Amino acid sequence: MKKIITILLVLLVGCSTITEPTSKPEPVKINYSINQNQHFDQGQTIDFKTLISGDYDTIEIGTPDLSVGQHHVKVTMKKQDVQEVATIQYFIDEKEVVVVEEPPKVEPKPEPTPEPEPAKPEILYYYENSQPAIMRKDKLTLVNKEYRLSEQYVPSNLVAVPTSIATNANQKIDAEFLEQFLILRQDAAQENLTINLHSCYRSYDTQMSIYKRYLKNDPQSKVDTYSARPGHSEHQLGLACDLAATFKTLGKFTGTKEAKWMEDNGHKYGFILRYPKGKTEITGYMYESWHFRYLGVETATQVYNSGLTYDEWYQQNLQ
Repeated sequence: MKKIITILLVLLVGCSTITEPTSKPEPVKINYSINQNQHFDQGQTIDFKTLISGDYDTIEIGTPDLSVGQHHVKVTMKKQDVQEVATIQYFIDEKEVVVVEEPPKVEPKPEPTPEPEPAKPEILYYYENSQPAIMRKDKLTLVNKEYRLSEQYVPSNLVAVPTSIATNANQKIDAEFLEQFLILRQDAAQENLTINLHSCYRSYDTQMSIYKRYLKNDPQSKVDTYSARPGHSEHQLGLACDLAATFKTLGKFTGTKEAKWMEDNGHKYGFILRYPKGKTEITGYMYESWHFRYLGVETATQVYNSGLTYDEWYQQNLQ
């Protein structure tokens, strides 16, 4: 009996020395966030590290593609023995260049003794004989060199343009315009065409800045053939936009398959080419293959079938 008791005591003492297993440390994780889909100008110096934040120890950025378009760059983050790989999506935008048709060069003739230069004409930022635009509840308000918008006018139904279809950041446009354009863009894609929005709504002040910038390079008489004075721009209505063939804008849009398709089919979705070729004497502006105005399908089709500019059609049907 004593022997059995002794054995039990030994077993009890041995059991009391057993320790619980230690818990394993939690695995290391890297927490981070990336500011995606940023737009940068072509030639701009870009610090991609400013687009990502986190608790990593080190970070390595792959070799970025700095050509015009949409790109991705590889990002490798390390923390202790853990490595995390991600990508940054970004856009490189082509710098806007205004293409102006230059008149043919004429060989200068010998001039007589030059007379004193006349005083420079006063710069006017509106047309003296213009009048306030007749504001309509539909999409047909006419804005041109005869009818102007007030400095305070801002459309009430502007919406943001998705960055995936815009060549410039922070674009806004009329909601119905955008709805119809998305349908148009999808149908054009079925024919392997990519049509994007480049420059849409502009405020009175924005148009003033653009117009003054052009005046630094050209006389007002020439600027007036390719740029609207503030208040006289359809862009302020939110119903006009300059289009792009992928990233081909303004003069580079001319002659593209997208430009031809838009001119032939835009009316089916409510859009018209606002400044057609050979109509400068009527519209007051040079041919702009990229500038389209939204009127709604019914009116746009009527204008297209008439062969008239919108200025002419409006005068004949709405005045």
